[in-house]
Amino acid sequence: MVCHECGRTIEIEIPGLEQWIDKAAKQLKYQTIAHELEIFDLCPKCAAKHAIEPPLSVGTSPKDGPLTTPDDTGRRRSNK
Repeated sequence: MVCHECGRTIEIEIPGLEQWIDKAAKQLKYQTIAHELEIFDLCPKCAAKHAIEPPLSVGTSPKDGPLTTPDDTGRRRSNK
């Protein structure tokens, strides 16, 4: 994960990702040479500067409807 603001980077494990990539490559008749996945987000420190609520835990959904993110004008927009 890469912080979109300060650039702080941490590695995360995504269980089953390697197997999924291998399976997809075989189905599409591609030979995997290398792959890279970057997720851009805000680290807790940068999110706190913008008063952004902490993220939901993996596998949960919001109780108040779809996930939304603040845009540059402070309005809320849907991630759909």
